[in-house]
Amino acid sequence: FNRRTASWRGSKQTQIDSAYWERVRLFQRVIDPRNLFATQSDISQARINPSDPANRALLTATVHPETGATIPLPLRLSAFLPMNIVLVAGMLQARPSMLSALAWQTANQSVNVGVNWANGNRASTEGRMGDIATGFVSAVGASCATVFGLSRCVS
Repeated sequence: FNRRTASWRGSKQTQIDSAYWERVRLFQRVIDPRNLFATQSDISQARINPSDPANRALLTATVHPETGATIPLPLRLSAFLPMNIVLVAGMLQARPSMLSALAWQTANQSVNVGVNWANGNRASTEGRMGDIATGFVSAVGASCATVFGLSRCVS
């Protein structure tokens, strides 16, 4: 057994490892914060030669694969971390009131729903806005119940 090459499993394991690391690299390119600075003209230019690796990475990060529509800037996966830094800072404020907790949890779930909808499978969400709304209300309710319940336990 060669731990470095996993040779006891042969080439199939090498192919699996290779595919895994390729997916990791793709995800790194998709969440790269530099994608936040891509303009519509950059995206249009990348559409001209999508076989170029840099263009393909930009298109993967900024264009919905099914519809071809440009994903709005705050809903791109590369904006998820910066958007959530603000939300987490607001949620972690000292001794939140019920109103501020409700506002921050609603904002947090709004960002989550927006990112999932903007980047998700359109066939699975088509005509199911009621299900999305139910999930949103449930998520806000559960997160607020958690905040209020934990606040009572701590105080």
